[in-house]
Amino acid sequence: GPLPAAVATRLAEGTGPASLLRAHSPEPGAAAARLDALGLRLLLPGDDGWPLAATPPDPPCAWLFVAGPAPPEAAASVAAVGGRRASPLRRAAARSIGAGLARAGWCVVSGGAVGVDAAAHAGALDAGGRTVVVLGCGLDVPYPRANTGLFARVRAAGGTLVSEHPLATPPRAAHFLPRNRLIAALSAAVVVVEAAEDSGSLSTARAAGSRGLGHVLVLPGAPWDPGAAGCNQLIRDGATLVRSLTDILEELGATTTSGTTSAV
Repeated sequence: GPLPAAVATRLAEGTGPASLLRAHSPEPGAAAARLDALGLRLLLPGDDGWPLAATPPDPPCAWLFVAGPAPPEAAASVAAVGGRRASPLRRAAARSIGAGLARAGWCVVSGGAVGVDAAAHAGALDAGGRTVVVLGCGLDVPYPRANTGLFARVRAAGGTLVSEHPLATPPRAAHFLPRNRLIAALSAAVVVVEAAEDSGSLSTARAAGSRGLGHVLVLPGAPWDPGAAGCNQLIRDGATLVRSLTDILEELGATTTSGTTSAV
């Protein structure tokens, strides 16, 4: 069937939900039983705990499959994103940022990918904080396999995994740019740790900037570093340059806490 964002648009236009079912669509009762068996749930707009009421994404979101507590609203969260092939230095920076944000009371949102995403999630967990993983596949699909241990750690620590894709949906390239708009919508700010010119992280930053309310903060890089070309372009376009965690907290209007002000 169509991507969830397309379904949300049709529902907003008044299309009846039953007309969106296909011959191969699972029977609703069986689907609900499967979710219950896995300890998952389906959140819909208007439900208690729906996190996108104040910051609806564009295109809209029809539903969220959730493992763990419902994600907090965007005002309580900061996204940290970047490339899968990030350098060790950038991964270390992402982990430091994730930990510092968590110690300052922020929920850390990212996309669960290897590289910067995984480092940011791990940093939040290291600090005893909360993190939300936004996936581009079904919640029962172990992707990326390298992060299955991290996802188990997120659940054990009271964090959350979310996806707008039904169970058993495989990861496809077409899912990840729409996923990025959800990361932005779930966050008061997006911190780009590393981004090449064609990085998907740029779409997350632009989704935040297009709302007019989301802060876009970026770690700069050397002009000859292709992995930082997207970062430097965002700064040139008006994003806030980040030198330390203090810069991020000040941009958010937060109070810096002890031990969180060192350079990232």
